[in-house]
Amino acid sequence: MKWTERIGQRNTGKEESVPWWVNDKYKLHKWAAENNLPMPELLRAWKTPNELDLSELPSRFVLKPSVMFSSKGVMLLEQLPSGNYWDSLQDRELTAESIQTEQLEVFEKCKYKGPYRLLAEERVESTVDEQQIPLDYKIHSFYGQAHLIQQINRNPSPARYAFFDGDFEELDLDQNIVSDWKKRPKDEPVRPQSWKEMLEIGERVSKLLATPFMRVDMFLGDNGPIIGELTPSPGDAFYRNNYTYTEDFDQELGRKWDEAERRISEDSIA
Repeated sequence: MKWTERIGQRNTGKEESVPWWVNDKYKLHKWAAENNLPMPELLRAWKTPNELDLSELPSRFVLKPSVMFSSKGVMLLEQLPSGNYWDSLQDRELTAESIQTEQLEVFEKCKYKGPYRLLAEERVESTVDEQQIPLDYKIHSFYGQAHLIQQINRNPSPARYAFFDGDFEELDLDQNIVSDWKKRPKDEPVRPQSWKEMLEIGERVSKLLATPFMRVDMFLGDNGPIIGELTPSPGDAFYRNNYTYTEDFDQELGRKWDEAERRISEDSIA
């Protein structure tokens, strides 16, 4: 069975014991702390955007809803001398009032208002002077083994993509990835200095969760790799939004999923 077919099963509830709770970033912060996994410091959490108060936050921080997908509601904010805020993610200036208004709009669209939290997190600074936003490395981890890493550079617009294999070597795109590379241009692959530690964290996460597949989204900060979020069901390759996999690579990742399930079964018996 191909990887995309596996994700299809997961999305339709045909896979047992999927740790969907990791989509709740508030719970994820607590779990990461309990397991000594690096995440940005959680500065504040509000139950609704009505409670939002930016006055006690540092001049640079990240604002994000705890239970929304993709980048909905995510703001990389820096306070300006005028008292307004610059959002580096969308290159725009916002007032405190417009931030709250926009977050309220996101909240109203949220289907999971019970566990909802609006989080203010430490902002992980890029280790590259020319980059406002650190590169995003998405480790595709199959119960203790990484087999694909996607690099996203959000500094240019549109964002640019690069890919590595499970050993953090540049992936042959012609053999593995299908895209016209117009909507999402190719980026220069940058293997971080802490790539081994990044792989170890990504692989450890999937083992701790006892899941055959988890995408572990990470950044590189001054003190090393940091987990941004976990994604049980990545959308791009499955929905063919910006790219997808070749038939052979889709089958290969599907086999890695099968092998991961066997290792979970063996470990549970042991």
